Amino acid sequence: GNHDISNAIGYSKVLSPEKDASSAAGIFNRMMRPAVERTAETFNYQTDKVHYSFVKDGVRFVFMGMWPDAYMRQWFDQEIGTETIIPVILFTHDPPILRIRTVSIRSIQ
Repeated sequence: GNHDISNAIGYSKVLSPEKDASSAAGIFNRMMRPAVERTAETFNYQTDKVHYSFVKDGVRFVFMGMWPDAYMRQWFDQEIGTETIIPVILFTHDPPILRIRTVSIRSIQ
């Protein structure tokens, strides 16, 4: 889960430092294959978003954030295009920066 990234409910101890982008940067680098790989220091939760799509055995698999912004919606529309015959399986996940939906351990102590 995101518990190696932030102080989310369910993690048994406070993460120090409060955020560690190592895992997120690793996932981003593996999935997005950027020209310049991100590190924990250079990863940006606002701009370095994972979105990935492929077709396997006649099914399109799409991976993206649960709350897509305009950029992600445009990307998704381009990925799907006018395909109406091929089924799509959509995998989504809340990004760890959504403090609105995630209460930190400190706020409940």
